[in-house]
Amino acid sequence: MLSSVEDILKKLKSHDWVERFIAAKTAGEQKIKEAVPVLLELLDDDNVQVRISVVIALKSFSGKKILEHLIRVLADPSEWVRVHAVETIGMYKDRKHIELLSQFLENEESDKVRATLIKVLGELGGAKVLPIITLYLKDSNARVRANAVEAIERISGTTSVDMREHIIPLLDDENNRVKANSVKALFKMGEAKAIEVLKNMIKSKDDWMRASAAYVFGVIDYEDSVKHLLEVLNDNCWFVIKNAIKSLVRKGDKILAPLEKKLKDPQVSSTMKMNIVSVLGELATSDCLKLLIPLLNDESGDLRQHAESVIDKIQEKKDNL
Repeated sequence: MLSSVEDILKKLKSHDWVERFIAAKTAGEQKIKEAVPVLLELLDDDNVQVRISVVIALKSFSGKKILEHLIRVLADPSEWVRVHAVETIGMYKDRKHIELLSQFLENEESDKVRATLIKVLGELGGAKVLPIITLYLKDSNARVRANAVEAIERISGTTSVDMREHIIPLLDDENNRVKANSVKALFKMGEAKAIEVLKNMIKSKDDWMRASAAYVFGVIDYEDSVKHLLEVLNDNCWFVIKNAIKSLVRKGDKILAPLEKKLKDPQVSSTMKMNIVSVLGELATSDCLKLLIPLLNDESGDLRQHAESVIDKIQEKKDNL
């Protein structure tokens, strides 16, 4: 472990690239301002891992000189260096960078960097960016298309521009993330087709489609979201269930009544009840204990054991407050 500023500054100039990598990482984590001049020099390091570590470290600092160097780094041969450079420039939240980043986007060949540029341009926002981002709704890369939809959703929320006609075609996209982002954006824009597509997604044979649908039901304000999410707790795919649990927790206390009804239903499988217990464990409120304690007398030993573990977890959390 690097123990002092002097030691870190020394290791930044080491002949060993691993030591330079660790020193750069530590300088960023500890926000050591004295290291900034050396970090800027290391943006030209021969080792790509060192350069990546340096750009990430520079996220902990700000300043005109740092920004100038980051803009220069957008021409680095490593796509990961460029990805982190774009993210760091985005942290400055300066709309003056829109034109610059748009120019780099036009000439960027890496899918990862294009997707990141789209994301950052969306965060910078403004109707000025919409025509640029709209072009990438037809990009060959799914990540780029998905980020373009998210960016448009974010910007549209601050403008009066109606972008529905541009996103509706993506409801038929084969990629789960693109489809899910399109549903989420269109629902917020008041497009009726969005919910029907989402209902079909949650019943899809494709695990990733169901997982994405479970996520979207958690973040949109739809009255029947909880009903659909409860059904997914019976899914045979662990990451679909994981998304359903997270989405139910996002709904807060209003899920307690339907969860209680399911727990008392003798037709509900033990597997589903186990997943409901997991939801209660994540929600972790005092009212959750009222639903969990009766399960300590359930016929299923696994359910009793899981309920007891979650009860202990909730109580421990309360004791630590």
